Amino acid sequence: MTGPSVFLVLAWCGGIFFGDHVLLSRTAAAFAAVLFLFAAIGCRRRRRTALVFLGALLFVCGSVRLDYSDGQYAALSHGLVGERIAATGVVEEKKASYVTDRGKNTRYLFRLHTVRRPGGAEENADGALWLTLHGETDYAAGTALTVQTKVKALEYYKNFGLYDSRHRDRRLAVIGSAYGEGKDVSAVAATAGWQAQLRRIRDGLTERFAAFLTAQEACVLASLLFGGHYEELAPELVESFAVTGLIHILSVSGSHVVLLFAVIRILGGAAGLRPLPQFAAAALAVFVYNALAEFTGPVVRAALMGSLCALSTVVKREYGGFIP
Repeated sequence: MTGPSVFLVLAWCGGIFFGDHVLLSRTAAAFAAVLFLFAAIGCRRRRRTALVFLGALLFVCGSVRLDYSDGQYAALSHGLVGERIAATGVVEEKKASYVTDRGKNTRYLFRLHTVRRPGGAEENADGALWLTLHGETDYAAGTALTVQTKVKALEYYKNFGLYDSRHRDRRLAVIGSAYGEGKDVSAVAATAGWQAQLRRIRDGLTERFAAFLTAQEACVLASLLFGGHYEELAPELVESFAVTGLIHILSVSGSHVVLLFAVIRILGGAAGLRPLPQFAAAALAVFVYNALAEFTGPVVRAALMGSLCALSTVVKREYGGFIP
């Protein structure tokens, strides 16, 4: 990444940080953006001056980005907080399971479609809930559910993760949290969508592993290959990995993806393919791998890191630092 690129990225990020703490009028922001844009165009022959105006333009755009996002978030169905409702929606993501004295609880990201208040008519709803369901039944992503529950306001703890948690909930359009017992939940439609198809492929691979291994070993191998999904493993097994300092083996890093690129590069070279087609084939394989891993955050980050490393070998470019 060159020096001007770094400057522009920092200007954009600085604007986002500024907009998170200072409310900027949209009219003033639009006027400033137009002013800086024309100034940059007018100074295009003086690159450094034009770069400063472009940085100022990105700073202003970054500062109004959060204001626009906050407006969208404020338009969600926040009036449901504190109400007891019958919520119908779709499980968007299964987060994690944990066991208490009362039994197993599973947390989901639940996207609302319609709600019904006591004695009221069904109405559309916008937003999502952090939904915790008590019971042994697990619901895969894409399952449509109806839940009898009470929506609670989001609670944040004053720790170093507060900023990330708050903005994560806004990005996901989460308006509150809810809890439901098994008797409060009914599935209204079978699992559908691309996430369900990927889940079935992954489960099929695990079943093939189980034909040669024990069920527990098959789950371990699936976690080693695709990362995460610790809830599918026995708690004592995860604890043994953690105690021995090997818990990172159950995750996916950029080196895993680089190894995948290397294998495809070797096979492509043996088949006589040129470097660019080799990279295209490897990128397709990594995309399929990400899909099987359900596009979890660590795998996506590892794929991006590994792809950049592999691309550098194809274009044969290397930077020893910031080059202005």
